[in-house]
Amino acid sequence: MTVDKWVVKDEPPAWLLSIADAECWPEGTVQRWRVKLELLHVAEVHLTRFQTRDAVDLDGDGWTVIYPDSGGLDGALVDAVGTLEAKKRRFEEEEEEKKRRR
Repeated sequence: MTVDKWVVKDEPPAWLLSIADAECWPEGTVQRWRVKLELLHVAEVHLTRFQTRDAVDLDGDGWTVIYPDSGGLDGALVDAVGTLEAKKRRFEEEEEEKKRRR
């Protein structure tokens, strides 16, 4: 269930700025996330609920639970982006392998 979303190409929504402020993100962190997500072609970041926990979901690619003691939203974004990058690398490697076999 999506609670809120951030369309990455748009201005950051109030909920994102509020979390960034509450978690004391350094200045410019939201913009750095925007650039990173755009480079990965992520269009939307969804704030969701998984069971009883808040979670983040990048373009429906799967949720990552937000743990306050593990970096909060920033930490969850690090994990979600890492997972997405790994999936993209595996896909690219599989495509290269297919080309070599031809």
